[in-house]
Amino acid sequence: MLSKKIRDGTSYELKRAIVSDLCIYGRAYLLALADESMPSGYQLLQLPPTWVTGYHGTSSFAPESIDVFPPNGAYQVRIPSDFFVIFHNYNPSLPDQGASPVAALRATLTEQIESDRYRTQVWHRGGRVNTYVTRPKDVRPFTSEQRDKWMTSFHDAWAGDKAAHAGGTLLLEDGMEIKSFAFNARDAQWAQAKKFSREDVSGIYHLKPQMIWPNEGSTYASEKENSRALYNDTLGPIIAQITERANQFLLPILGEPEGDYIEFDMSAKIKGSFEEQATVLQTATGGPYMTRNEARAQLNLPSIDGGDDLIVPMNVTLGGQASPTDSNPLKPRDGTVKPQQISGKDASSLSEEKSARRKARGHPTKENSDELSRVLQKFFARQARSVLPQIGAKKDAEGQTWWNADRWDQELADDLSPVIYAQSELAAKKAIQQLGLDPSLYDVGRTQAYLRKIAEGRAHGINGITLEELEAALAGSVDPSALGSTPHGVFEKAQSERSDNSGSSIATSVAGWSVLEAVHQTAPDRGVTKTWIHNPSSNPRSSHARMDGETVPYNKPFSNGAMWPGDTGALDASEIAHCHCEVEVTMP
Repeated sequence: MLSKKIRDGTSYELKRAIVSDLCIYGRAYLLALADESMPSGYQLLQLPPTWVTGYHGTSSFAPESIDVFPPNGAYQVRIPSDFFVIFHNYNPSLPDQGASPVAALRATLTEQIESDRYRTQVWHRGGRVNTYVTRPKDVRPFTSEQRDKWMTSFHDAWAGDKAAHAGGTLLLEDGMEIKSFAFNARDAQWAQAKKFSREDVSGIYHLKPQMIWPNEGSTYASEKENSRALYNDTLGPIIAQITERANQFLLPILGEPEGDYIEFDMSAKIKGSFEEQATVLQTATGGPYMTRNEARAQLNLPSIDGGDDLIVPMNVTLGGQASPTDSNPLKPRDGTVKPQQISGKDASSLSEEKSARRKARGHPTKENSDELSRVLQKFFARQARSVLPQIGAKKDAEGQTWWNADRWDQELADDLSPVIYAQSELAAKKAIQQLGLDPSLYDVGRTQAYLRKIAEGRAHGINGITLEELEAALAGSVDPSALGSTPHGVFEKAQSERSDNSGSSIATSVAGWSVLEAVHQTAPDRGVTKTWIHNPSSNPRSSHARMDGETVPYNKPFSNGAMWPGDTGALDASEIAHCHCEVEVTMP
């Protein structure tokens, strides 16, 4: 709507100007200028804050008029409040005027400006000497003629664009020595000062420093999340501020009908990738949402007869699926389940067949994850109290004196085992009940040896990550702004982040294995199948997403070689960490 009321610019330029003025000056002015050539009788103009010279009125909360003095104008103009809207930041002493964010950065920016000015002075006035030659003090000094001759011959042979011996070996006489001299930017700390300045500016404008100062630890996933955070955390409040003030004050000036409103079009920024958008739309509509001719048009292909009909597969309309690619026990996956045609009598009896099946899923509760998280938090705290006081010791001939891998693996496995035993038994018996079988057939004693192996494997992996992070912190290879940049920070990160992630991952893996073990003990010959269920996280694995709905016999591996999500015997750590996928068993 706004684009129709702007003559001397575009809608994008107007919005950019308003946001820029708010970020620099803490206030922005939007002028609704009478213009009979526009449909509404007005055109919208951004009024530079530097043109506004004064406020007038009896209220301390909003001016009744403002004085404007353009730089190329011959006189000052007073504009009543009926023709402008003010957007401003919070100011504790002047409610009608915003406080500039730049004012809070005055000291930081002044230091940066002076640092850059000094650096420029060094480059302009400093010597450009990279090497110099010395002679012993006890040799006969050069005469002026000898010095000039030596300098000329040295330059012709070793320096300049036409140096005859450039790249060769230099032979010096009379005890001469050649020494290098280089400008040391590290001692001046220019890079560090510039980085800290950018971090201060980022904090004032609610930006993540990684967006303007990428570090070596940046990944595609982190950059993607930073981009989304820009619109949620940084621009979100500014957009809300502009939208609310425009709806409350600008629309009445323009004479818009009651009920009309202004909003920013954010769909292009929040819709995600094409694959994510397609999945969401297909799930929301309950089936395909494009005709064949619509899809062919996007590929610049001609239309075909019958291509304007929306094709909806029978398993979508009758099978209760959100899309034809969703999980379905009747759908073949890698040839492991025989496909069945759904038509005629089979289609009409599908609901009855589905209700006859019984399902059970290895789904951990929040209490399961929290219980394991608390175990890990206590372990990390105990480990920190032991390791940190010794971490300054030097390495001996056999390795680290401050790290005892066997001790920590044994202690953590001992801490995890009883919790894993209890959670596994509850998950297995719950699955047996859901399948309509007899829980008394389940033998808990048969499971403890394998569950102990799971605890030992998880303990070894968790402690291995801790050791790697400690060594990286000691080597100084971690971004100083990161939480794990110091040994203390490594354990703080372990207790605050890793304990939750690892606890959830272990609980999910144990629940999945327990459901399969329950089937193995109570219904090994009932034709039970298992299905991989992908539970998306903030950074989902594409390999796991592709497996969503994959169905195989319960005693056969999935296509990735795993028997269940989190199978430490078949998957490496990168496929297990932070995985929340589950397994669902189906009994005919």
